Amino acid sequence: MKRFGWLMAMVLAVALAACGQQTGTAQKAAVSAGKTPVTGKQLTRISQNAAEMLQTYVQQVREDSLKSAEAQLDRVVQRVERLQAKAEKTGGDVKAKMSAAVKTFNNKKDAARVQMEKAKAAGDQPWEPLKANLDEALSELEQGFDEMLNLLG
Repeated sequence: MKRFGWLMAMVLAVALAACGQQTGTAQKAAVSAGKTPVTGKQLTRISQNAAEMLQTYVQQVREDSLKSAEAQLDRVVQRVERLQAKAEKTGGDVKAKMSAAVKTFNNKKDAARVQMEKAKAAGDQPWEPLKANLDEALSELEQGFDEMLNLLG
């Protein structure tokens, strides 16, 4: 979001400098070349449209990231459920270790869901830290799955 602010400030500054009040020779040259001078109102409208398009893009990136994270979470949970079914067929020590690993996994799953809800409810908060926290929680889930897989392995 910081980039968005800087980008908008730079676009606006360049546009205002380039399209300021044209007077005298510059305006006559533009008209004689067949070009219509850009007015301040036109520039403002162009800048507003650009800002709206960028905001829409940023929102779409957030939504896509959240959908992807949710799909990843669902896939890991389904894989763990399949592992649990296999673990039920084993006996003794593996089954007990798997039970403990499932409890740990469920805690990590709950933490990932909390991070996802925070990201969904973020509004205008900076996206990068929220995404980093969500990615970390999902990474820990994947690690938990790998540990469970090693128990059966």
